[in-house]
Amino acid sequence: MTYRFLVFADPEVDVAIVRDVDSRISARDIAAVNEWLSTDLSFHIMKDHPVGHGYLISGGMFGGRTDKLRNIEKLLLNFFHENPYYIYGADQTFLAEEVYPIIKDDCLFHSEHYDCNLTGKSIQKSFPTPNRYPDNHIGAALNESNEYVFGIDAQAAIDKNGINKYIYDFDLLENI
Repeated sequence: MTYRFLVFADPEVDVAIVRDVDSRISARDIAAVNEWLSTDLSFHIMKDHPVGHGYLISGGMFGGRTDKLRNIEKLLLNFFHENPYYIYGADQTFLAEEVYPIIKDDCLFHSEHYDCNLTGKSIQKSFPTPNRYPDNHIGAALNESNEYVFGIDAQAAIDKNGINKYIYDFDLLENI
């Protein structure tokens, strides 16, 4: 879960966006990233679900200008040397303990569900596009058939649309 963070150490990369492989890129995601890129803030953290996004930084819901995290490989090695037993969620623990203190004063937080305890020049905003399909939150875990993996999302989709299926929202791109 942490190998994906090594992109910040690559001198050929200026901006990195980190997502889980079981999520999908949506118009809402694109609009939020574009809004962040139009600022001078170095990092972008999103929290788009009222239950599952309470971490300081979710492992698949952030991005950044890479210059401040070029030493991420050293941070990872030190963290896992001190915490040698990998456990579920270690990626988010690493981000909270090692990365967040470095970036917390220089972030755009997109969140409508959490107070992001802003410091420095960081700001919190609502997402720039509506969430027409609340079960389609950014970072939703999906299987190969575009069905929700987690029961809370599957039930929300069934309640709203009558089927456990992700609905793509790319028609919103026309307005972005």
